[in-house]
Amino acid sequence: LGQIEQPEEIQEFDDSAERLLMIDRIKHPENMGRLLSCAVALKFDGVIVNRECVDPFSYKVLETSQGVAWTLPYRYASNEELIEFSQRRQFLLCAGSPRGRPLADLQSFGDHRGFCLIIGNEGDGVHKELL
Repeated sequence: LGQIEQPEEIQEFDDSAERLLMIDRIKHPENMGRLLSCAVALKFDGVIVNRECVDPFSYKVLETSQGVAWTLPYRYASNEELIEFSQRRQFLLCAGSPRGRPLADLQSFGDHRGFCLIIGNEGDGVHKELL
């Protein structure tokens, strides 16, 4: 049996970060693990986790993700902190919503330096503060 230290939460992402994943209130460990695996596979630069999510370092999450949670820079943030962060860093917040604009309408990211893709809760979707 081995033991390993959990990586520390970062306070700020590198200036070179352009693609972030925000995980909003995900409750099922298997879903969290799959999201983290996808973030690594799609070369996201880091993950922002809402504190209402399942623990991204729980046994079941790590088992589902094959331990990729250990490889991504991460930080916890409230919705307000995410909005402040995206404004400060000039990131475009993107989330799927039935009331949103079609992806085809986005010709470019304009003056934004990157984007943050928000994935919402399994039952309730993305929190309305973030839409």
